[in-house]
Amino acid sequence: MLPHIRYRYALPLLVTLAGLCLLLASTRHQSQRNSHVTRHNTQDGSGQTTEQGGAVAITLPADPKWDLIFKAEMVLNLPAVFVAIPIEAFIFEKGSDTSLIGITTLLAPFLWYWIGKWVDRQLGFVKQKPDRARSRMARTILRVLAYTFLALCVLSFTPFNPTPSPDSKFLFATLALWLLGYLFCSYWGGRRALQALSS
Repeated sequence: MLPHIRYRYALPLLVTLAGLCLLLASTRHQSQRNSHVTRHNTQDGSGQTTEQGGAVAITLPADPKWDLIFKAEMVLNLPAVFVAIPIEAFIFEKGSDTSLIGITTLLAPFLWYWIGKWVDRQLGFVKQKPDRARSRMARTILRVLAYTFLALCVLSFTPFNPTPSPDSKFLFATLALWLLGYLFCSYWGGRRALQALSS
C-alpha cells in the first residue's frame, strides 16, 4: 500500500474508467452478434434452426468473449453487480449483460468512494472513529459473516457440491477473493486501532 494514495479518490476513478471500457466492449460485441443473426436466416453450422410460424429463428450458442467481459466486470466490481441485479430487473423487462454493466458503471463512483474511504480509514489515511463497543460488535459480526461465506466458497469446490457449473465456480472464487480482501483490511484497521489505544 503506497501512503500517498488516497483510495477514496483513486478507486472510483479507476473502476469507473475500467467499467466504461468494459461497457464499450460489451456494446460493440452485442451489436456484432445482432448483425450476425440478422444476416443469417439459415443454419450456419454454429446454431440451431427452428420454425416459428413460417419464419426461421436461429439460436446461436453463447460466445465465450461475451462471458469474459462480464466475468471481468464481476472481478472488478462485484459489490456493484449485486446491487445492480435488482435494479436491472426493475427497470428492464429483459435485461442483458450490457445493461447490467452499464448500471454497475453508474454505481461505481458512489460505491467505490465509500469503499475507498473505508480502506483509507483502515490503513490510517483517514482519522479513525472512536472504537466504541458498538463498532467492535459490528466488526465482529461482519467478520463472522465473511468467514461463513468464505467457508461456503471453499465447500463449493469439494465433493459436497457434486455438480458445480463453471459459472458457479467462478462466482464462488470471485466472492472468496473479495472476502479475503475485506478480512485483510479489517484486521489491518483493527490492529491500528489497538495500537492507537495502547499508545
